[in-house]
Amino acid sequence: MQIKNKTRTWKDERGVSLLIALLTLMIISLLATGIIFVTRTETATTANYTELAQARYAAEAGVQSTINWLSNNYTPPTSLTAYNTSTVPVKCVSGCASNGSAVVLSAVGAVSSNYPDSAVASAYNSALSSQALTGLPNSSYSTYASLLNMAGAGVSWLGSGGGVQTWQITSQGTIAGIRTATVEVTATYERTGTPVFAYAVFATGTACPTINFSASGLTNSYDSSQGTYAATVQTTRGDLGTNGNLTMSGSATINGNAYLVNVVTSGSCPTKTFSNSSSVGVTGNGGVPTAMGAPKTFSNPVYTNPSPALVTNTSYGSNVSLAPGNYNNVTISGGKTLTLSPGTYNFNSLTLSGGSIITVSPAGTVVLEIAGAGAPSKAVDFSGGSISNSGGAPASFQIVYNGSQPMTLSGGSSSAAVVYAPHSAITMSGGSPWFGSIVADSFINSGGSAVHYDRSLDTSLVTAGPFQLIAFSWSKF
Repeated sequence: MQIKNKTRTWKDERGVSLLIALLTLMIISLLATGIIFVTRTETATTANYTELAQARYAAEAGVQSTINWLSNNYTPPTSLTAYNTSTVPVKCVSGCASNGSAVVLSAVGAVSSNYPDSAVASAYNSALSSQALTGLPNSSYSTYASLLNMAGAGVSWLGSGGGVQTWQITSQGTIAGIRTATVEVTATYERTGTPVFAYAVFATGTACPTINFSASGLTNSYDSSQGTYAATVQTTRGDLGTNGNLTMSGSATINGNAYLVNVVTSGSCPTKTFSNSSSVGVTGNGGVPTAMGAPKTFSNPVYTNPSPALVTNTSYGSNVSLAPGNYNNVTISGGKTLTLSPGTYNFNSLTLSGGSIITVSPAGTVVLEIAGAGAPSKAVDFSGGSISNSGGAPASFQIVYNGSQPMTLSGGSSSAAVVYAPHSAITMSGGSPWFGSIVADSFINSGGSAVHYDRSLDTSLVTAGPFQLIAFSWSKF
C-alpha cells in the first residue's frame, strides 16, 4: 500500500487586513460625522431656543411697557362723540385717518395708527416703537393697542376720564442677527369703572329727615339708551340709599330696594332709620330695606368757580341764549327760555321762576357747575321752572354743586338730568316727574313727584378704576 503525502498551499491574505482597516476607519468617520452633526444641530437648536426665549422676553417687556404707558401717560377721552362704542372693536367715526375703522394706537410700522387725538397717537409711537432692552443685546420691541370696548367718558368734575375701557395689546419682540427671531405676544388689558349714579336718589347726610317720600311719590327705572320711558319702564331698579333715615308716608312707592346703613324700625330718629306708614312702601327685598353696614362716601366735585367779581345779580325777562363760560347769580323769569349750547357753565346760582325753561340747542352735553359764593338763599331754585332736555338722556345734562346751600328742583315731562350735590339739602316740588338720578345731603319729596332712574347711568357716567390684565397669549413668526 502506497501512502501519498498531501501538501497544503497558503494564499497571501494581507489585502484583507487593509480592507478591514479601511472599513473600520470609514465607520468611525461616519460615527464622528454623525456626532458632529448632532452636536451642531443641538447647538443650533439651543441657539434658536435661546433667541426665541429672548425674543419672547422682549415682547413681554413691550406688553409691560404698554401697560405702564396706558396706566401713567395715556390721556383718555372726555367725550365719546368720535367713537362708535356699539361695536367690538370700537370704531372711530370722526377725527381719524380712517373713519369707520377700528381705533388703534400703533408703534408698529406695518400697522397704521387710527386714533382721534393725534397728540396721543404720536406720544404712543414715540414711547413704544423699536425700543431696546437694557442687558439683552440686539433686542427690541414695538407694540400696538386696539380699543375693544369703551363705555362712558368718565366724569371730568370728579377728576376721572376714559370710563370703562378694554385694550388688546400686541407686542412684537425681536432679536436681530444672522437668524432674526421674532415673537408676538398678545394681552388684554381692562380698565374697570364704578357708576357715579347707581341710585334714583342717594342722601349722604345723617341728620333727620334724610330722605322723605310722601303722598304719591314714587321711583322706578327706564333705559334712555334703549328707547323712550314708556317703552323701557320697569318696576325695579328705582333704588334709594341713605346714610341716615328713610321716611315713607301716604302711598309713596319705592319700586326697587332701599339701602340703609342699619335697618332699625323702632324708637325715634336718628336711632330709628326706617319709618314706613305708606300703603305701599318698598317693593324690593320683600319690602324690607337692605343694611349696607357702613356709610357710603362720595367724592367732592372739583371744578373752577366763577371769580368773586362775577358774583352779582342778573335777571332775564326775555328769551336768552348763553354760551359756555362763567356767570353770576342768574334769574330767568316770566316764563322765558334760557337756551344753552353744549359745554360747561359756571353759575354762582341759577333761578327759574314764572314757568321758565332751560333748553339745550344744539343737542349735546351741558354741565352746570354751581359755585354758591356769597351764600345765596338757594344755589339752584327751579321751583318756578323746569329743564327741557329733548335728548332724553340724563347724562347729557349734569348739575354739579360742592356747597351746602339748599336746592329746589321741579320736574317735568322733559326734565332729564343728573344732580350731584352731596352737601346740599334738596327739595323736589311740583309733583312732576324727574328723569335721571340725584345725589344730595338730604332729599325731601314734598309734592309727590316721581323719580325715574335711568339704567344707562350704570355705564354712561363712571369713575374710572384701575387697569388690570385679564388675558395673555403668544406666538412666534
